[in-house]
Amino acid sequence: MPRISIVIPFRDRFPLLERCLKSIQLQDQELEVILVDDNSSEGGLKDCLQQFKSLGIKYIRNERRMGPGASRNKGVDCAKGTYICFLDADDFWKKNFLNTGASFLDKNTEAAGCILLPKNIYDRVPLTFQIKARFFSTIKLLTLMFFYLFNKRQLMPAASFVTQVSHMMFRRSHVQKFREDLAFAEDWWMVMETSNKGPLMVVPQQLAFYYFTPTSYTWEKQREQASLKILAYNELLGVLEKKYPKNIFTFLFRIYSKNLAINKQA
Repeated sequence: MPRISIVIPFRDRFPLLERCLKSIQLQDQELEVILVDDNSSEGGLKDCLQQFKSLGIKYIRNERRMGPGASRNKGVDCAKGTYICFLDADDFWKKNFLNTGASFLDKNTEAAGCILLPKNIYDRVPLTFQIKARFFSTIKLLTLMFFYLFNKRQLMPAASFVTQVSHMMFRRSHVQKFREDLAFAEDWWMVMETSNKGPLMVVPQQLAFYYFTPTSYTWEKQREQASLKILAYNELLGVLEKKYPKNIFTFLFRIYSKNLAINKQA
């Protein structure tokens, strides 16, 4: 039985997928890699996967586009590892990402998962977006360090929006499913629900990279589907206001959501 399952949803953009898989090849763990193809249309996947036979990849293809939530859930359903990670195809890890996360969870058996620190990489992304993204990523990192220093390392459930699943590791027995009906924030829902099963604890080591390009899935969604994003954020905000009405992070997410709506109207 593998120690760690890695679920990677993807659609096309095979050069980025290659870089992602190369970062997994560097990991020193017993693992299984589950690729969930969200109905790719480009050719070249066979050549891409040929390089990574040693990983023993499990390949699942969606016959229609189902989105990141449903694709990740398919991976969860067939995962067998004690721990599970979710890595987007355009993101990647440093060599000791899995060792660090698994060792931490081995020692902290009460934790449902752990959060390692990410670093954003910007490739030909407009400067105005970079400035905004750098500002919010700095706030998120400071928030995670606040939890590490002053909240017994533990993420507050209301602050799930400061995370990205590509820089986290979970106990498979604790991990909750992703929302399949949302194009955005589906990962924040999962993080919030999982944190109610046990603490998600911060490990203050920068071992993951979150990648932005003009053609990346994240950037396309930012540009073309702002209305869907606002709807998803507002739904999450409604739950936060109901469950955690006096939490400072509910207040901060309210500001963040309203700022997004104002920018769309501008």
